[in-house]
Amino acid sequence: MTPAEAVVEVDPERATPIVRSIPIPAERHGRNPVLTSAHPTVVGQGGVWTIRWRSLFHVDPSHSEVRRRITLDTAISFSGNLAEGLDKVWVATADGLLEVNPATGDQRRVITIRSTGNQFTSADVTVGGPFVWLGLGDGRLLRFDPRSGREEARADLDAIDTIAFGHAMVWTLDVLGGTVAAYDPGTLRSRAKIPVDSADHIVVGDGGLWVLSRSHGTLTRIDPATNDTAGTVQVGPDPTAIVAGGGAIWVGDEDGVIRRVDENTRRVTEVPFGAEVRGLAYDDETGNLWVDVA
Repeated sequence: MTPAEAVVEVDPERATPIVRSIPIPAERHGRNPVLTSAHPTVVGQGGVWTIRWRSLFHVDPSHSEVRRRITLDTAISFSGNLAEGLDKVWVATADGLLEVNPATGDQRRVITIRSTGNQFTSADVTVGGPFVWLGLGDGRLLRFDPRSGREEARADLDAIDTIAFGHAMVWTLDVLGGTVAAYDPGTLRSRAKIPVDSADHIVVGDGGLWVLSRSHGTLTRIDPATNDTAGTVQVGPDPTAIVAGGGAIWVGDEDGVIRRVDENTRRVTEVPFGAEVRGLAYDDETGNLWVDVA
């Protein structure tokens, strides 16, 4: 059994895949737990990192414990998402971007977002090349250079609900508009706009960009060389989370199953988990998954 609030290590090669569960203190607002982001967990920079409400937890896998709880310097936000890279952990919320030192837990606001009047604007973050990329639901794309502290921005774009980097492009998804956009990371100019049906999330794999549809329970590949869709795979009745790693795309589901999609063969194999999956992260060093149960 898995705790109601935990990050869980999963070895997909084992017959009993759950390695261990590390409890995370519940973040509560009033009497009810506050909903967390759809993909609030990353692995890297010396640990597993997960966001709950306005707290960032640094989980130490070597001791199976929460090493540090960091109260984030941010206003109440519709979403809070994480990325790791360039020796830091990055936290995106509707009011800006925080840089967290993984060794000390010190945080620093590096981008402040001026409100457009919509407090429910989503915010997502990814790391690619020497930059950190921030996408906002109101159609703003920002590129931050941690070395110089300089930021560049484009506004009046399609809504950015999720963002990814790979294959020499910045990729964004507009859920309501049903489009994936590709941007040149050097000029921030649009390179492609690709219609997608009922898309909810994107992730970059070794072989292309993958688009998850929760309503259809499908995973569709986009070929970055042609920007055409190149095949669809059924991945479960109610998918909730997605991550790339180890030559595969991993999809968690409400039915308590994690499905592995081989990027080359498109073969789907099931990893029994036993609880609804809220977030997934892949550990490149061990080949294991970390599952967020919130």
